[in-house]
Amino acid sequence: MNKRDVVLALHDKRMLDSMTAYWKQSKYVDQLQLRVFSQVDTLQHYLRLQPGIALLVTQGDVLDALEEEDVQDLSIMLLGERTDIVSMKHRNHPQCSTELLYQPLPHLLQKMLERVGAPSEAERAGDGAGGASESAARTGCSIIAVASACGGSGKTTAACQLARYAAEKGLRTFLLSVEEHAGFHVLLPQMGRANDHAPNHFSQLLYYLKRDLKTSAKQGEGYKIKFDLQAEGDKQQALAPESFVVSLPLLRADTFVSPASRAEWNMVDADLTRGLIRWLAESNRYDVIIIDSGAGHVRAEAAWEMAHHIVWLLNDDLAHLHNTLQLFNHWEQEHSDHYRQRMTRLKLIVNRYMGTMMNRWQHGDAAICGFLPYIPHWKQVHRPEQWFSSAVYQTALADWADTQLMLGGMRAGEGRSTAT
Repeated sequence: MNKRDVVLALHDKRMLDSMTAYWKQSKYVDQLQLRVFSQVDTLQHYLRLQPGIALLVTQGDVLDALEEEDVQDLSIMLLGERTDIVSMKHRNHPQCSTELLYQPLPHLLQKMLERVGAPSEAERAGDGAGGASESAARTGCSIIAVASACGGSGKTTAACQLARYAAEKGLRTFLLSVEEHAGFHVLLPQMGRANDHAPNHFSQLLYYLKRDLKTSAKQGEGYKIKFDLQAEGDKQQALAPESFVVSLPLLRADTFVSPASRAEWNMVDADLTRGLIRWLAESNRYDVIIIDSGAGHVRAEAAWEMAHHIVWLLNDDLAHLHNTLQLFNHWEQEHSDHYRQRMTRLKLIVNRYMGTMMNRWQHGDAAICGFLPYIPHWKQVHRPEQWFSSAVYQTALADWADTQLMLGGMRAGEGRSTAT
């Protein structure tokens, strides 16, 4: 389903929660993707980061707090107690309409849908220009982060299996690790000297991206980072992924060979991580980016922010479930806007499932939507290819990915790159 991306920004968190709760249970969940905000600074950052937003639904004071460049290309629905309200700062905006704030939610959602246009039958079937994933309209490819609250949950294995499945479907796939030590480098030891064949390497790419980030900040361009040029003497040369990536033959995907130095990883902050992911997505060379994101560091947080889907692995282990609940509660208490955004994109799946859950999982905003089987012989792996020899696991993952991540309807090369 190619949903329309609608940003809803209100000061009243209770109203946001009630609207979100109704939307999740309504027919509109298959046609509209709501992104909710109560803080102006978070909203402004998102508007600058994510192109392709179909509609901004907000109130006059929130709209007045935004800069002209934040809303100049957006369609806006202004909510208020009267329909003659105007935004003083943006009163001449050509695509601004007004609606009553207090009206039945089905009526309001229907008006949003009418404003953005319902997905066509072709898009619903996965034949739209951007494939079945809602991400195509924004970044040109589907960005999927794989995460867990604890190490040893099978996260890296799931990321590799997802990457391999996507590549088998003919999708141009990139596997990215934002952890200091990429787990799949251990799974694929033949990569040991792969970087010797690459003209440039990941550390050099990080230098170029960080340089451009600083340049954009000095020029007052906010987060509108191009990351597209590198200096070569007096010439300018395009930054092409081919100069920095290596191939993973077992997965038929590309990746980076991460720097061995901890000091180099320490320079990779949240902004640089977002820039790296966006540069890959907008290169128009990949249909899917799978991110082995880990948890507990700023790079993981940035990856979750950029992802269209967050595949969150659970293990049926009391300590694991407790740590996950604690983390989700922390998000809700400390980062309410980020919490709402993450929960709408979170796909909770139990890994190493043995037919029944011994421990009970209860969380109102995060329901389990799938199970991956326990594969005992993976405890005695001597060769990397053995990780891809379980038809049971691969079938379960493929069926789940087709329905939950919409990989089943994607077509290679159909994503549209976004201009900045």
